[in-house]
Amino acid sequence: MPKKLPRNNPAGHSHRTVHSAASLLQRIKQKAGGNLPPPQLAGVATLEQLRMRLPEELRPHLTEVLEKPGELVLFTDSAVWAGRLKLASAELAAVAAGRRQVVRIMPRGGYRK
Repeated sequence: MPKKLPRNNPAGHSHRTVHSAASLLQRIKQKAGGNLPPPQLAGVATLEQLRMRLPEELRPHLTEVLEKPGELVLFTDSAVWAGRLKLASAELAAVAAGRRQVVRIMPRGGYRK
């Protein structure tokens, strides 16, 4: 029996891809049923505080920070730097103030189709 050909469904692919922090926030809110208070993108001061605690080579790769209740979402520009940021998470514990740290990948240029 011949194998089925893979579907070429670009619409389904766009649902799995995060294009920006705003679309990520919208997806999180939809999954929670709208019961969460609106998360805030961290201010420049928080981003700079986190960057100052990181090693020198890792600082420019921390692109954004999202503050949610009980959670701090850190965005990097590639998977390699996300792995290194996870290893350096102990240095960020003072700024995180007991919140769980989650590392996500969001390329600077966005995803391309």
